Amino acid sequence: MALKRIGGGRPLQETLRQYAKKFEDAGTLRVGFLENGNVEADGTPVAAVAAYNEFVTRTTPSRPFFRDAIAENTGKWAAAVAHGIQEGRSGTDILSGVGEVMIGDIKESIETLNDPPLAPTTVERKGFDKPLIETWTMRDNVKASVIGKDET
Repeated sequence: MALKRIGGGRPLQETLRQYAKKFEDAGTLRVGFLENGNVEADGTPVAAVAAYNEFVTRTTPSRPFFRDAIAENTGKWAAAVAHGIQEGRSGTDILSGVGEVMIGDIKESIETLNDPPLAPTTVERKGFDKPLIETWTMRDNVKASVIGKDET
């Protein structure tokens, strides 16, 4: 089903109000390394590991897998919302579906990031030269959750 053609002025405003109403009670989509997530074998929370990798630290360069996923996929995510609206799905259902797509895109970004390369000492310790992948724990802990309007 194609989106209906809408003129400017009042018809456009009314159509936008109808679309906004669909999401009024949908809640908030949260995607990433959510609270109550797992920990690495050494006890470090996975969310902390993700932050250390995303942003520069004293000992490691930034490997912005999360920001890269956002930059590369924002248009796709917006199109998924528009598609859900076209299909007449509920706001919560649309957010849940987009959350699943976002999980896949963030995981793909973790898997495909290769720059900056690992330090030679890290490659020696790990036995391979793939940044962001060691135990797969971080990649496997990307989650999405739709929090109800009353829970936010």
